[in-house]
Amino acid sequence: MDECNSPLSPTALVYKLRGELMELAEYLDESQQRIVKMFCDVLFNNRTAISDSTTLLPLEAALYVIQIEEHRNMNHEISELHTRMDEQMHLIQELTSTIEELKKRLNDKT
Repeated sequence: MDECNSPLSPTALVYKLRGELMELAEYLDESQQRIVKMFCDVLFNNRTAISDSTTLLPLEAALYVIQIEEHRNMNHEISELHTRMDEQMHLIQELTSTIEELKKRLNDKT
C-alpha cells in the first residue's frame, strides 16, 4: 500500500478535521470561532474514538463527540445553577425568618 492510500493516524485525522472546521470558522464571528476551537480540542482529546469509528465518516464521528461534550457541559452548568438556586432559597428563608422575628419583636414592644 503506498503512502497516499494509507489511512491517517488518529492525530493526523483530527488535524485534517480541524483544518476543515477552521475553514468553516472563518465565516463565523469571533465568539463562534472560539467555540469551534474548543470543539477542536475536544476532538483532539477523543481522536482515537473518532479514528476507530468504522461505521461513521470521520466528520460525523467528530460531530457526535462534540455533541456529547456539549451535553456534558450543559448538564454541568445546569447543576451549578441548581446549586446556586438552592443557596439563594436558603438565604431567602433565613431573611424571611429574620423579618418575621423582627416583626414579632416590634409587635411585642407596641
